[in-house]
Amino acid sequence: MPGGVVYPRVRIPLDGSWNFKADSQDIGEAQGWYAWGKLVGASVIEVPFCWQSQFPDLLDYHGFVWYQKKVKIAEEYSGGRVALHIGAVIYDPKIWVNGALVGEFKGGYYPLEIDLSRHIRFGADNLLTLKVFHPDPSLIKEYPHGKQTWYCFVGGIWQSTFIEITSTTYLSNLFIIPDIKKSRIRVWLSVNNLPENPEGYYLTLRVVSPEGEEFEEEFSINKSEMRVELILPKLLLWTLENPRLYSVTAVLRKDGSPVDEMSVTTGLREVEVKDGKICLNGEPIYLRGVLNQDFYPKTIYTPPGDDFIRREIEIAKNMGINLIRIHLKLADERYLDWADRLGILIWEEVPNVDSFTPQAEERLTETLRGMILRDRNHPSIIVWGIANEAWGVDPATPTGRGWLVRMYNLAKSLDPTRLVVDNSPNPPNFHIITDIDDYHWYNTIPGSYRQWIDFIRRFSSDPSWTFGNEPIKRGGEPLVVSEFGVWGLPSLENVRKGHAGEGYSGDPWWFDRGWGPGIPRDAEKRFRDWRLDEVWKDWEEFAAASQWHQFEALKFMIEEMRKYPQIVGYIITEFYDLHWECNGLLDFYRNPKVYMTHLPAINNDNLLIIDRAGVKLNLWSGESFSAPIYFSKWSGGELAGAKLRWRLENFAGGEMSGITVEPFAVSYLGEIRFTAPPVTDTVKLALTASLLDSGESLVSSNSINIVVSPPSLKYPRISRDGPILFYSPENTLSKIADELRVLGYSSYTSKTIRGDASIMVSARLDGEVEDYVRSGGRALILIDSLQDLDVDGRKYIVEHRKGEWITGFHYIRDRRVVKNLPVENPLGWSYYLTMPELVIRNISPMESENILAGYFEGWIHEHAATIYMKEVRRGQLILSTFKFSDYAEDPVTTILFNNLLQLLAE
Repeated sequence: MPGGVVYPRVRIPLDGSWNFKADSQDIGEAQGWYAWGKLVGASVIEVPFCWQSQFPDLLDYHGFVWYQKKVKIAEEYSGGRVALHIGAVIYDPKIWVNGALVGEFKGGYYPLEIDLSRHIRFGADNLLTLKVFHPDPSLIKEYPHGKQTWYCFVGGIWQSTFIEITSTTYLSNLFIIPDIKKSRIRVWLSVNNLPENPEGYYLTLRVVSPEGEEFEEEFSINKSEMRVELILPKLLLWTLENPRLYSVTAVLRKDGSPVDEMSVTTGLREVEVKDGKICLNGEPIYLRGVLNQDFYPKTIYTPPGDDFIRREIEIAKNMGINLIRIHLKLADERYLDWADRLGILIWEEVPNVDSFTPQAEERLTETLRGMILRDRNHPSIIVWGIANEAWGVDPATPTGRGWLVRMYNLAKSLDPTRLVVDNSPNPPNFHIITDIDDYHWYNTIPGSYRQWIDFIRRFSSDPSWTFGNEPIKRGGEPLVVSEFGVWGLPSLENVRKGHAGEGYSGDPWWFDRGWGPGIPRDAEKRFRDWRLDEVWKDWEEFAAASQWHQFEALKFMIEEMRKYPQIVGYIITEFYDLHWECNGLLDFYRNPKVYMTHLPAINNDNLLIIDRAGVKLNLWSGESFSAPIYFSKWSGGELAGAKLRWRLENFAGGEMSGITVEPFAVSYLGEIRFTAPPVTDTVKLALTASLLDSGESLVSSNSINIVVSPPSLKYPRISRDGPILFYSPENTLSKIADELRVLGYSSYTSKTIRGDASIMVSARLDGEVEDYVRSGGRALILIDSLQDLDVDGRKYIVEHRKGEWITGFHYIRDRRVVKNLPVENPLGWSYYLTMPELVIRNISPMESENILAGYFEGWIHEHAATIYMKEVRRGQLILSTFKFSDYAEDPVTTILFNNLLQLLAE
């Protein structure tokens, strides 16, 4: 070979077995472990997988470790450049070759390329040694670390590693920029070590289309940073339906002979913002995304293989998902390759720090630069993310604001083809400069359905509050709800089966991780201790019920967003459960949750919506029902001559015809109206609507449940003669008292307690009420405020429920409470107007028999009562935090209250 020329490139894989040793005392360098024969007592580690995935005793190890491997490089390559490529290593590798220090590097999440040429012994074995550091929790705050601090620390080489031998003058940074309007590609690339006089050097660009057509053009070289253009007679665009890929090869030649060559596979597509919409190849697209934390059951941070990646992306597409947000982590390049091939969009973002020091700023900047330079040829990627929820970078400070603006501009300079999000915010942080106006919001549904409706209305009507002081706002930034979701607990049978399938015994180690209500350990014991096996048969039945509860919540939240054309996308938290965090659509082992087959209907370009906001969903027989119906259409082409058919299960139906719907818009189709049918007991009926095209083919369908109750259930089944005292110093219960009096009951309101009352209803538990109960009275306390309770010497606390992010679940243990009502555990939409905001805490499992209705969060923590019944001396007391402001108007609220009266009267 001519001096300095190695053509074609030679790659020597380094994945596989390495010698490995922890160095907790940091003595290895002083003892020369980087030299031949000095790394004594080493174990074997498989690269590229973190040490936590292979050594259980090092799961929480922080400190130094050593990697060592022999590699042989043939004599014939002695004139070339020998470079070590490390896909990613956490953190700060110090590298030796044959005992000589090559250098120290920062590393973490982005690729490293290190020239080893001066240290290589050609034709002989070479000893490659790395010393790697993982900081403890107090130090990692200044390192980009993403979700390591949430789930599991990750250390060592975790992406593919190899040696590549090239000519001394070589190509790098090949970047293809499609210009579909002008049917051309622009090509950026670097020519490294180009002589000052580059005479005789030229570049050949060869493009192979998805159909196998070849195009080639030559360009002279006069500088190291090249910018050239190539006209293509026909562009075959990359789309989600047809992800066509081009191969682009750059050949560096000198006097006609090849010197170096590099190729990329890419897709030609354009992403832009236009009129408040995100457009792919000029056509608006609705983002239907999932958050992917990119962790794996056994291998933790590195995908176990191509089959696993392919299957995961296929599952996402089968769910109706068109975008995956890789959260606070650079994806494995294989993941992006499969996204390119299979046709799904990617939002990729930089892992966060916790403390924004100068060192942290430098590391974050290099990570952003490394991410973009590595991944900018992947057509699947449409968004670069810089920060998340102001973690480690506060946009309210001059330092944080300035850095975010600089990083936005840096991202645009490295890659002008993609959208950039500065800080993906949640309350109370905000945007400064961004291409997408996104926001995070979590509510438990239906308990906080009003808050969700309010957020969506505010966000869609005037999102100016999502930007901070002195924003750099261009106007027209598309609106995306980039995080929302609720929990659905996994089948522990499936979790244990998945754990055993990875070669482990017992429960997963992460059962002890998490915080607060997110800790799984002993969940089944808590299930039994709180007598929840009287509510659900076993854990498996509860898990399935919690998953259906999760689906109904997601369905409502998605439908509410899709009513507003200003909102052009959402990202569900999350794709799969991650250890203790259970808001995934799959469990951690990628088993589908029970509603899997229902997801494509709501994750769809076209969604028919029966509006529930402000609509009365629980009816008395004979009441009128009216609900608007909308159609969110994000598929191309006008829909003309369509008709809508609706049906209330077994009772009523109707049709609307002559419907025309424009694409990429939300259309109001009309109102569904009917009179609630006569029934003899409460029934839950499905209201189904279907939109058909002019040829009677189904375009979209949807359904909601309507509860209908007979007017006879307005009457509590108690004596009409026994006086019912509404002891209400604030007169808050007068409405219910008046309604019962109209129905013929002896109800009255008083600010004093009379001894003739057969039942007392009160909003407070004071000394007079306790005396009344102790003397044999029966009292129903409707708690509507925060307070401390003393029940016969036992102290309780009334607090607001939490459960907006780690979901809270309401349940009914004693079915007498819901006699003549739908039985829903966890409580669902039938109880949307009466579901408690307050809960009674300081209850012990020993009091489970007194809990008629209860509440818990996550993995059965924060247990509380919402209906509590107890004998107090000679009397009977029921405490309830259910809301009864809709008594008489809402059948479920009314019947529930009546049932509590009946329990006291029995």
